[in-house]
Amino acid sequence: MLLAKAFCTAKERYYDFGKIHRFLIKLAFGTLWMCLLNQVHFSLPFSPVPISLGPSAAAFLGALIGPAAAVASVASFLAFGVSGFPVFAGAVFGPTWGYLVGYMGAAWVMGKCVQNMKKQTFSRFYLAMIISNLSLYVSGCAWLALFVGWQKVLSLGFIPFMPGMFFKDAAFTLLYMRGKQTLSI
Repeated sequence: MLLAKAFCTAKERYYDFGKIHRFLIKLAFGTLWMCLLNQVHFSLPFSPVPISLGPSAAAFLGALIGPAAAVASVASFLAFGVSGFPVFAGAVFGPTWGYLVGYMGAAWVMGKCVQNMKKQTFSRFYLAMIISNLSLYVSGCAWLALFVGWQKVLSLGFIPFMPGMFFKDAAFTLLYMRGKQTLSI
């Protein structure tokens, strides 16, 4: 009887060990994904917030690896940036910090949307990408208002980014749908 208990415990530990390994692989991939894609950015002359692939990349990550691993990956990415690694498009704790923290919300919202989607179509996935990115703009604009005031926050931190957001979200949606079709997932 004691041997049976020991075997079950060892088997359960092995399963948890495999689960932890899968999570750590997702975490490493997600952190690398965020570090690399956040480097693709350019500044706007009238705004302290640069245009970056980071917001859509964070949402896409939520769809790829799930909400928990995506949020952990974004938190790891933020830890790298706060530690001094040059992974942010803007300054640490500067006007862009609210957007960076909002990456976690975007990843979580997108991951949950994909988990709860009964049928993944282009339009549903695209709408989920837009909703997840809009959640990011809530924290980003709230933080930016501390630097530029509530009067200017929409014109400096929201409206100029909408056309790019729609385009990037469409591109990432197309990438996801093509990858899903190619891999027959």
